[in-house]
Parts: sequence; structure tokens; C-alpha cells
Amino acid sequence: MKKLLVLTDFSDFARSACDQAVWLAKRLSAEVTFLHVVADFRDQIAALPESEQWTASGADFDSLAGSLRDKADARLAKLTARYQKTGVKIVGKTVLGKPYVETIHAVQTQGFDLVFVGTRGESAIKRFLVGSTSSRLIQHCPAPLWVTHQDSKPQITSVLVAVDFSPASLVALKRAATLATACKAKLHVVHVLDTADLEALTDLITEEVPKLTRKQVQQSAANHLQGWLKTHLPEGVKHELHVAHGDSWRMIGTAATRVDASVIVLGSVGRGGVSGLLLGSTADRVLRTTSVSVLVVKPDDFETGIAPPLVSQW
Repeated sequence: MKKLLVLTDFSDFARSACDQAVWLAKRLSAEVTFLHVVADFRDQIAALPESEQWTASGADFDSLAGSLRDKADARLAKLTARYQKTGVKIVGKTVLGKPYVETIHAVQTQGFDLVFVGTRGESAIKRFLVGSTSSRLIQHCPAPLWVTHQDSKPQITSVLVAVDFSPASLVALKRAATLATACKAKLHVVHVLDTADLEALTDLITEEVPKLTRKQVQQSAANHLQGWLKTHLPEGVKHELHVAHGDSWRMIGTAATRVDASVIVLGSVGRGGVSGLLLGSTADRVLRTTSVSVLVVKPDDFETGIAPPLVSQW
């Protein structure tokens, strides 16, 4: 992870994402780009009913966009200067468009390894980093997405990764292990047995197969998890196992609180069927119900639904 991208609207929520990215970049010897997206008012006006639209010449729009770019560039310069003493290489970039689309375009054209975003924006009008933007990035961003809250602390001392043995959670495990090692943080691995798991086991019970207690089921899951980690976790990475039962998003949040996690690492696509626990909706619910930062990763074969730009603004 050598190229980090931060989507910012200059709000306090975005500031936490900047702090996090710079803190991590210093430990990874990475460079950071602060990206600000100026709304394309032409698209917004075109979407209004004809009776509510107002007319303006192309020159008027170009003048407005130019003025907004100049103001954004000035604010980016000021923001970048705030981190001058960290020693991290930081640049600012202003583009025109929709925040989540332009973030993905930046990943596609510039090869960013990791994207940071805050969970809310500056105002109801400037909806740059609202939940809908982070949700869309969770669904469509091909690069790992780190979502911070306003009160998130940049220091990483404990990493919690949720796994369900899917390809997505395997990627999440490796990313979490790398992060924990780089930050010298403790790694916690949690697997949640949800209602579907227990129902599936109940369906398999016959007169010849004794009914299992919840404790026995959890022990069996823990044994499976230990074997899976022995196969896939890099050698020498110290970790602690946790097996829980309940709603996946709720239990992941509970585990994060219990171990005082600095960040929760999740895969955004689960295996489907029984215990498809790491679906995008789960990542989104974890994000909305916990104050802990969330790092969402995609499986290696993930393909975004956002087409690359015809003309790059970079």
C-alpha cells in the first residue's frame, strides 16, 4: 500500500479520514492524495423538471466551476500544509463530478491502493461524504475502502477482522494481518454463527445424530476457524480467536467494543447461502452502528460497475 487516496469535503468527518491516512502513510512509507470533488451543476440542473430548471450559458457554468475549483485548491493547500511536519508526501487534487464516481475513476486511472472517506459531509447541501457516498463506495470501489468517524483516533493498536471462510473474508484476513503487523497492533479474528447456521444444523439432526448444544456448535466452529487460519494466516502473526452467535453485524460491533478495536476489517461480498455474513449490507450496518473505523475489502475477482472515464481529469 504505497498510494493512499482521501476523499475530502473539508468537514470534520473528512478531517478524521485525512488524519488516519497520514498516520498510516507514515508507517507504510506511502504517499497521500487529498481529493476534493466539485459538484457538476449541469448534471443536477438537467435532472430537475423542466419547469424548475434555469438557463445559463456554457461560459456561466465554466466560470462557476472555475471559481469553485480555485477555492477548493486554496483549501486543499491549507489542508496539506497542516501535515507538513509529518514528513509524508501529500498532494491535493480537485475534480468535477460526483464524489463516489470520481473516487472510483481515480482508482482506475491512478492505481490507488487504499481509499479513505468520512461517514458524513459538511451540510445537507454539500452532500459529499454522506452515508450514501460511503455506501456506494462499499458497493462499487475496487480498492479497499477505509471509512472513519468524526471521533476516530488515527492510532491503530487493535485490528478486528470478521471472517466467514469466503474468498472475500480471506482477502480481509490477509489485509488485516498486514495492517496489524505494520502497526504493531494486536489481531483479533471473529467468526459469527448466525441464525441460518443453527437452522441448517438443526435440519441435519436425525434420531441417529444427537442434538448439539450451542457450546458444542461454537467449539466446532472454533476448531474449524483455527484450522482455516493455520492454512491461510501468514506464519508468525499473533492473533486471538472469537466465535459468537447472533446477528452478524451486531456481534461484530460487540466484539469490536470488547477488544477495543481501532478498526474493523470486513469483506464486502459473502459466500451466499448459509451464513453469507459479509455481504455489503452487513458492512454497511456495521458502519452505521459502531463508532469504530471500518476497512472494507473486495475479493480478487471483483469488478466494479462504474466504467472508466472517457477522459481522465488527472
